[in-house]
Amino acid sequence: MSSLTAEPIMPDYTAEYQESSTSYEVPPCEAGDSCNLPTDIVLRSSDGTRFGAHIRNLEIYSDGFPMANSVVNSHEDVELSEDSDVVMLLLKFMHHQPQPDLSLLASKLLIKFANAAEKYGVYCATGVCKVMIGISVNDQPFDAFLYAQKHGYSSIMDKAGKLALTQEPAKFFAYAHSIGDTTWRDLAELETHNLPTKEVFEALKQYPDWPPIFGAWYYKRELMREAIFDTLKNPIPVQHKGGQMRCADWYPFYIEVLSRSNVTTKIAVVDANGLADRIAELYWLGPSPE
Repeated sequence: MSSLTAEPIMPDYTAEYQESSTSYEVPPCEAGDSCNLPTDIVLRSSDGTRFGAHIRNLEIYSDGFPMANSVVNSHEDVELSEDSDVVMLLLKFMHHQPQPDLSLLASKLLIKFANAAEKYGVYCATGVCKVMIGISVNDQPFDAFLYAQKHGYSSIMDKAGKLALTQEPAKFFAYAHSIGDTTWRDLAELETHNLPTKEVFEALKQYPDWPPIFGAWYYKRELMREAIFDTLKNPIPVQHKGGQMRCADWYPFYIEVLSRSNVTTKIAVVDANGLADRIAELYWLGPSPE
């Protein structure tokens, strides 16, 4: 009587492996006008759009992606921090084809794409982006300044900075303070003294060290305004007609100056003829921070 030894039954992983390998879908390329190259990697934008791309193209046209021979196909999307509009532009510039006309882009998208091109080293795009931002710097001077300051484009930075400190002085002042740029900070500060207090407060509180900066700015503006108002309230003594040491028309003029300077006033009139004899209360603060 012979004995039979049962062979161990090994689980069959072949079907499972084939299923897992085929279930990962790589979309076709949409960036090339007539691209027939096979896609072997998926880039996923920050808003969830999946783009089929070519590892070899990423290597050739950029410095921000790994070389083709170092990439292991892990069947996982590569997550990018840029949105789908920017990712599509990046992929278009990484094909041998006529490139998109950047003059047609909205200024906000242009700056986002320019920063992405710098980030990933897409050099066929960085130069034209720089030119286009220099041309359209008036549209978004603050963002253009950030772009130029980050990537070392001094000519754009100077032009954009001068525009930004006049168009968005509080925002620009807060940023210059946060990076320790005293030159731009001091220039922007001069533009903030006519702004409502709350506007400067809101701009500064975006940064972690804002309380002492806001306090110093607030104190300095108070000193400057007190000096101006003291001069207005105490004009140089001049003997007027009839031997009077004070001009009866001074205070109406004073009130008009304050109103045209966006200064809030409360006036108490004690003269029977309707001329202001004294200012009972004067305050210049804008809306108080909540």
